[in-house]
Amino acid sequence: METEISLPAGSSREELDRAVRKRFGTGSYRIIRQSLDARKKPQLFWKYRISTETPPLPPDPEHYFPVNLRSGQGRAVVVGSGPAGFFAADVLKRAGFSVTLLEQGQPAPERRDSILSFEKGGPFPDRANYAFGEGGAGTFSDGKLTSRTKHVSREREYIRLRYVQYGAPQEILWMAHPHIGSNKLFALVQKGRKDLQERGVDILFNRQVTDLLMRKGRCIGVRTDTEEFPADYTLLAPGHSALPLFRRLSARGARFQSKGFSLGFRIEHPRELINRAQWERDSVPGLKAAEYRLTAKAESGRGIYTFCMCPGGFVVPAAWREGLNIVNGVSMYERSSPWSNAAILATVKPEEIFPDADNPMAVLDSLEALEGRAFELLGTYGVPGSLPGKLVSGSTSSILPESSFPFPVVPLDYRQFYPEWLLKDLSDGISRFSRQIRGFETGLILGLETTSSAALKILRSDSGEVIGIPGLYIAGEGSGSAGGIMSSAVDGLRIAMILGS
Repeated sequence: METEISLPAGSSREELDRAVRKRFGTGSYRIIRQSLDARKKPQLFWKYRISTETPPLPPDPEHYFPVNLRSGQGRAVVVGSGPAGFFAADVLKRAGFSVTLLEQGQPAPERRDSILSFEKGGPFPDRANYAFGEGGAGTFSDGKLTSRTKHVSREREYIRLRYVQYGAPQEILWMAHPHIGSNKLFALVQKGRKDLQERGVDILFNRQVTDLLMRKGRCIGVRTDTEEFPADYTLLAPGHSALPLFRRLSARGARFQSKGFSLGFRIEHPRELINRAQWERDSVPGLKAAEYRLTAKAESGRGIYTFCMCPGGFVVPAAWREGLNIVNGVSMYERSSPWSNAAILATVKPEEIFPDADNPMAVLDSLEALEGRAFELLGTYGVPGSLPGKLVSGSTSSILPESSFPFPVVPLDYRQFYPEWLLKDLSDGISRFSRQIRGFETGLILGLETTSSAALKILRSDSGEVIGIPGLYIAGEGSGSAGGIMSSAVDGLRIAMILGS
């Protein structure tokens, strides 16, 4: 039997146990879903959907998502250790392939040390930054596991169970908005790596793919900056920032297509301001920090929305190479930072913002130039900053609110980065969001957010094979067909299943 139970926010698991026993006379149950009901704020409630008949999920995800093991499947090379690459390697190994996983960056501990050194004034780490390294860009993020992708319930459960197996909190199996947190992801990706290695996957770091191995027009592996890796199947999972690789693929015959994407910036507020707006309280026992997900239509009709909201989090420098200047959001599992931030984005077409938009490689060039503009102006990894009310006018404020960003936030005219019509639409969106969250218009605008979605899509077949390069497959954010941890993981998993069938 399935039913719903509501308890005041802050109630313990023991109180839920008592409520189930009181209603059903049994203590055996499983939480199917848990969500926060804030319709009667400041009174907040947890809404549980529970089953008293469904047995607990098996602790081993392989029971939930079986893969047919066949010996002699051949050699598979997977490029990129983010969610798409990891789950592709996981399933390919289970299917009987000899698997090599290549990552251009460093293992997580060395990667973290390089990032911390950079944020203390050290040199920019080209291969061990917020974009590259073990676990991909997702390792240093909020670790959200939500996805709007439909018909992926089996894959989603497998992925979540794998993460729990590696140390993620069990609540990600039932929370309406599950997240892991960067501190737990840091440990999780290392346990996942050790699991793959113990099962026979060869994982090599500091291997940057520079070209494909080709024979008679077919991809037969990859060449890195140090050696060659022949393979029967080559699967790329490079993430959204592998622009040099994309250019090489284009030169090799891969077909790219420009598509609509998103541009904007981060906005940061004191955590308690968002808490009060969402809960009508500064804090609630048992809750970490208030979330929001906002959408609006600007007066022009353009869609404006918030993305990757990081409650109790930080804004971080997310450049993928030296001389670029872009931002992203991070939060830990506890979400205890004094600030909360989110991207504010507008949906744009390449031809609206870039010249020669019908040339995919020209779009990449223009995007990279945009990501480097702030660094050219400032000469540092400090970021532009503004107040919402000054976006359209171009006037700057000499005093900006305190920020979580590790480098200086410098007042700048955002018209040096984005056209006035785009700033007007973004400003209009902020005004509309302020009607939903009191005080939203007082936030601090930081940096440029350019990596929430890809401006290009690599054309591929239903099996994931790159059109124009037989024998080469691509998955995850770098393909332009996925975005975020969950959808990228599902994409890599599905393509691996096709190759292994």
